[in-house]
Amino acid sequence: MYNIRRVFLDYVGYDDAWFENVEIPLFDSQKKEIESSIISLTNGGGKTTLLSLIFSCFIPDKRYFVQHLQKPHHKFEDYFKEPPGLILIELNRPTGENEIADDYPWVIGQYVSVHQESLEDDRTYFAFKSSKKLSFDDVPYVSQRD
Repeated sequence: MYNIRRVFLDYVGYDDAWFENVEIPLFDSQKKEIESSIISLTNGGGKTTLLSLIFSCFIPDKRYFVQHLQKPHHKFEDYFKEPPGLILIELNRPTGENEIADDYPWVIGQYVSVHQESLEDDRTYFAFKSSKKLSFDDVPYVSQRD
């Protein structure tokens, strides 16, 4: 089973659950172990928004966007403004209890630009297996941010 090592979100979200340049580590790289994580926020703080955005990388059909399923008036496009948004996820496949298959995890994500006049979106999905030359940290959009 694949495990999420970390997530990066930029210019995505909704109202009080807006994410700019947010990286969420879920893996201890020193110990090379998966960390159990709890995200504690008040009601309306963004937990479901966060999960909806992450799941949208795995289930791209907008009809199944979690926030839309819960509140039909919420549309996928409502979660992206100018400039375009990025959701980036680093995953690895464990070989056993807290063991990592290799040092080169997979990176998947989507880059979303919404045209405000038409509310149509351009979505670009990508995925690659990390190597010594290209990793999560080397994605140009991430490396240009502070």
